[in-house]
Amino acid sequence: MTNANESVSVLVLRCQIGDSAAFEELFERFQPRLRYFVRRLDRTDTDAEDLLQDIWLAVLRKITTLREPTVFPVWLYKIARNRVYRHSQQKQRIVQIPYEELPRPAEDSEPNFKAAMVDKIHKFLF
Repeated sequence: MTNANESVSVLVLRCQIGDSAAFEELFERFQPRLRYFVRRLDRTDTDAEDLLQDIWLAVLRKITTLREPTVFPVWLYKIARNRVYRHSQQKQRIVQIPYEELPRPAEDSEPNFKAAMVDKIHKFLF
């Protein structure tokens, strides 16, 4: 376990050289506040844990690109904000149709093609 007084900058530098214990320490320090931040932005609270996992995965993948370790908190929250906004935009594109309003398939749901139509379909496919 790392020293509780170890600076975030030192932890980031250790992460950048592959120290998994340092990443775990960053996670433990920032996860509670990050969870609160994500829940405040998302408001639905249904996908917060998935979003947090996605955020930390992005941090893990990109931490070596962070040039100035002192800005880690700002960088982390920027990643979180972008992920939450992207997630909410994707959710807005999905239209939920109640089951009762879904079109019902016809009793005979198999299309009935004539031989001439089958020949045309084969020509277009091949």
